[in-house]
This record gives sequence, structure tokens and C-alpha cells, in this order.
Amino acid sequence: MKKSFKSLALLIVMLFAVITLFACGGPSEDELVGTWLWEDGSEWIYTFNADGTGVRGNSGAITFEWSIVRGNLHIETPIAIFDDAISEIWDVTIEDDVLTLDSSQLGRTYSYIRQ
Repeated sequence: MKKSFKSLALLIVMLFAVITLFACGGPSEDELVGTWLWEDGSEWIYTFNADGTGVRGNSGAITFEWSIVRGNLHIETPIAIFDDAISEIWDVTIEDDVLTLDSSQLGRTYSYIRQ
């Protein structure tokens, strides 16, 4: 009986470790906070504020709300004339001050450099 209990306990611990590893797949919200410039040389920027708001565009004119959910970046951009929002989900990685956003919705990948 003791051997069976130990095996079950070990299995539960291993399962919890695997779930935790996959649940924390992306960067934390703190890592994303800041201003990022598109690496193609244009003036397109993203600014992620600590309060979950942000701006993007050539002059930072487009406002949005953002969060990290299960390792993915979720962006909601309000559309005032429709009283609605555009929802985007991005796979996100940050490595050596380079933010990479990959969208299966759009079939595109973009990279930005921390400013």
C-alpha cells in the first residue's frame, strides 16, 4: 500500500510540474512593459504600460489594452464607432531585448527592439 501511495504522489508531483511548465511558457507582463521599435527601420512602435494599457503606431496614436494569458499576448483595440474591440492573440518571446510577435491569425511574425 505504501509503495502504491508513493507512486501516486510522485505521479501527481510530476504532472503538476509539467502543467506549470506549459502554463508559464511566455514572458511575464513585467518583461513586456516598455517601448519597442519595429526592427525593419520604420517608426512603428509598441508601448506597453504596467497598468495593461498601451499605444502603437507611427506616432503612438492607436490605444489598446493588453495582458499575458497562458503565455500569449492578448491585445484589445477599441473601435469607438462600433462600440466594440478588435481582439488579437500573439505568441510572444523576448530574447536579448528583442520582442518577437507571431500571429497564427494573420500568418505573420514581427520583431521589435526594446528602446
